[in-house]
Amino acid sequence: MYAKSRGNLLQKKISKCVQLEFGENILDVKLNNAMVDLCISASVFLLKTQSCRSISRKIPPPGKPPICPPAKRVLYHVVHHRWMRPDVVKELLWRRHVYNNAIVSLRKLFKEESAKNSYEDMIAEGARKENEEFEHLLALNEERNRKSAEKRTRREEEELERMESEYLKSIEKELERRETNVKQRMKEVLQMVERSKHFITDENLDEKLEEALDNPVVYDYAIDLQGNRYYVPVPEKYIKGTPPRQKGRMYDITLGTEHYSKLVPFSADSSRSTQKEDFKQKQQQS
Repeated sequence: MYAKSRGNLLQKKISKCVQLEFGENILDVKLNNAMVDLCISASVFLLKTQSCRSISRKIPPPGKPPICPPAKRVLYHVVHHRWMRPDVVKELLWRRHVYNNAIVSLRKLFKEESAKNSYEDMIAEGARKENEEFEHLLALNEERNRKSAEKRTRREEEELERMESEYLKSIEKELERRETNVKQRMKEVLQMVERSKHFITDENLDEKLEEALDNPVVYDYAIDLQGNRYYVPVPEKYIKGTPPRQKGRMYDITLGTEHYSKLVPFSADSSRSTQKEDFKQKQQQS
């Protein structure tokens, strides 16, 4: 396919060159076509030979070295070619001149085309293509940077909104905590003010002492296996009209008197006032 297209191109160029060199009136149409076919076949043969040589080249068989003299049968052997007619020789010579002129014209045309496609032009074309590719890559990079900037801007805006909402929530929580703290502290202050009414001062010191002596409080109690609690009765020394009789650490138990736990059983359900009255009645009866 390539050789055929190449042959058609050569046919057009040869026809053009022959017309330029000899004119249409000099050459016959049949001779022109024959020479064109001859040039095409020669060019195709050269192309095939060059392609074959570029692929591989057959190694020539070993022969006689060039420094050796020729053989005797070859040395004196004269080859006599048969004579040709003068018109045939004239025709072949004319065809040879036409062929040489066509080849010269083709070489000239090929040189002009190769001059147009010189190495500098190839370099310029390569540089132009590189510049175009570089501009294309720059445009792609700018587009990618623009898209990345838009995504980054949207992400920063979303992050800013999220942080703002978080800060507002944290501020609201802090304000609520402070308000709750203020209410709690205000409640504690009011409770302390209410409790301060019962504080002991210089004015009510005697009254508070008398009240404490009249109403002693004992927090000790005993417990049995059934879970009943036995509270300690009111000490005798704080009851008016009863002389204090204590020895060592025996504050509320007099000498010769049986232990109060055997006389008065105190349960966990009885109140403190009832326990005091029962204890006084038992003491009076004894």
